[in-house]
Amino acid sequence: MALCSASIFLRLATVLGLAVATVAMASAPAAAQEVVVSVNGDPITSYDLEQREKLLRGLHKPAGRDAAIESLISDRLMAREASRYGINISDEEIGSQIAEDARKAKMTPQAFAAEASRTGASPEHVRNHFKSELAYNVLIKGLNRGVEASETQIRSELAREKGKSGVTDYTIRQVVFTLSPSDGPAQVEAALKQATALRTRFTSCDSGIAYAKTLPGVAIRAKLTRDSTQLSDEIKQVLDAMPVGHLSAPTRSGNGIELIALCGRGAPANDDQLRKQIGDRILSEHLESVAAQRYREMRATAVIERPRG
Repeated sequence: MALCSASIFLRLATVLGLAVATVAMASAPAAAQEVVVSVNGDPITSYDLEQREKLLRGLHKPAGRDAAIESLISDRLMAREASRYGINISDEEIGSQIAEDARKAKMTPQAFAAEASRTGASPEHVRNHFKSELAYNVLIKGLNRGVEASETQIRSELAREKGKSGVTDYTIRQVVFTLSPSDGPAQVEAALKQATALRTRFTSCDSGIAYAKTLPGVAIRAKLTRDSTQLSDEIKQVLDAMPVGHLSAPTRSGNGIELIALCGRGAPANDDQLRKQIGDRILSEHLESVAAQRYREMRATAVIERPRG
């Protein structure tokens, strides 16, 4: 499961509608609701179905009647199973499940949460959906505490993936033409011209950094080495397109005009990061398999009743 800090959990939960004023509230359910299906005696109503169809459409998932009913059944079964073990999820904790679902959808957690908040489903319905998923995942992880990828599995995957893992180390230095908040367009334009001129003559980190240090108002950040798993896709695209020993295009930031010097790029010095990635993936796949098998068993023994007529 993807990890987020507690502060990110709170921010994502707020996006989902804990700050209700930011979300268009769905109309209250009518007094008389049709029971569409019951799950072990727990009724699912036409209002629940309407809300789930909205949520699924907003998350770009199959949203037909049958798909929505199955999604609701899944939530009820997962929540019931987790509750048997005393697992209860608070509103503030659901950010971790949003992050996990976002990872599967290849979206950032913030973008995924924003999509969920715009579905038209009530904030309570959205929260309850993610609570059910998270409670079940917490249960599965708890029942498999101590399980991890074996050294044999890691070595086997390492032998297969080494050389094609896509993990790259980048050694960089930031070069900043500093500006103060009071500087106007003329000062910004002057700094931009200086940065562009430096970029033109910058052909190696040793000579280029030495020269940059002689320029007035230029700050040179300490050398950093980061691997590709620690960088955003945007930064990786910039660094992959640059020759080693050159500067990126200047960009405006809160500190002034910034450039990135690419001083090194290559395979990681050791395979620790790759081993961790492989171990995490093997464990994640194992937990997903266990969760799916347990759910199939729950679904097979559940009492699902639909009204006659």
